[in-house]
Amino acid sequence: MGLSLCATIAVAAQAQADGARVVLVGLGADPTVVRMRQELGVIGFEVEQVPAERAGRGLAAIGRFRKAAAVVRVSTTPPSIALWFDPATSGAGAGAAPMPVELTVDAELTGTSDPGLLALRAVELVRGRLLPVPAPPSAPPAPADARPIDGGGEAAPPASKIAPAPSSAPASEPRPVATHAVAGWSRDASILVAPAILASPGGLPPAPAVLLGGRARLIDRAEIEAFAIVPTVGASAEDAPGKATLRLAAIAFGGAVELTPPRGRVFVTAGIGAGLALLFFAGEGTPPYQPVSGARAAALPYAHLASGVAVGPRVGIRLDLIAGLLRPEPVLRVAGADLASFGSPAVLAAVGLEVRP
Repeated sequence: MGLSLCATIAVAAQAQADGARVVLVGLGADPTVVRMRQELGVIGFEVEQVPAERAGRGLAAIGRFRKAAAVVRVSTTPPSIALWFDPATSGAGAGAAPMPVELTVDAELTGTSDPGLLALRAVELVRGRLLPVPAPPSAPPAPADARPIDGGGEAAPPASKIAPAPSSAPASEPRPVATHAVAGWSRDASILVAPAILASPGGLPPAPAVLLGGRARLIDRAEIEAFAIVPTVGASAEDAPGKATLRLAAIAFGGAVELTPPRGRVFVTAGIGAGLALLFFAGEGTPPYQPVSGARAAALPYAHLASGVAVGPRVGIRLDLIAGLLRPEPVLRVAGADLASFGSPAVLAAVGLEVRP
């Protein structure tokens, strides 16, 4: 009887799992990914594995695009498993509180960072959400002509008269499952700090600078950006009558388009914009020439190419290339003679950190 009941429940679970698709996002050789694929396949789910570098979007977007009942993303640094469930699926009974759509299984939830235990806990959540436990079969009714067995003693009281024995152990209440928001990599907003090199082919050597920037996502691939160039020692040119030094500071705004799938760990963006540049110059000369200094303003239309990779949940390393034209073009003169020009074009290259708030 017991073996028959277990077989019935297993067959019912298999029948409910058939047709339910689970998308598994992660590295194919990751032991956690392999373990989850095997466990979910044994239960009977249709498992579709997507490489992490090709997913490149939020879990909900992946689930809707691939028509999945659940999406599971396995992260290795730090070890965690993010889960998304189709809101149409629910393991809760009628009248129960709605279950969260997104969950994260990590050391905070399970008490350990062991990838094997994290995988088993995630499989339990998927099975509990997509395969409700079937109700146990009711006991068959007693025959109408059943009679109590006469054992020679007093007749047993009716079942309705038998009071349950008091239990000294308090009934245990089910503990709620701890959940929190998915903490996967996202570039919906970020700031940038990077050392940079500023160069122009007009006769001045490259000069160090600092690039500061910020960006925010408008829609799926479109972004707005702002950046500032902070000068340091500047670039100098020297001739017989004297020496001239130029420092460039700028602030600019523009728009960009993400060329790679949004919210991926690797990204490439391209943009254009315009800004205002301030050029601070200083000249030194031998008598009878006198030193002079000052500042000039110039318009700065630019094109911007950036790429990077996430190295943690909130930090990425990125490369920025910015090419712009300064108009009117600045020209350095010493003793009435043109010594150097700048800004046709000006090119800035920077490698730094992108931080997501």
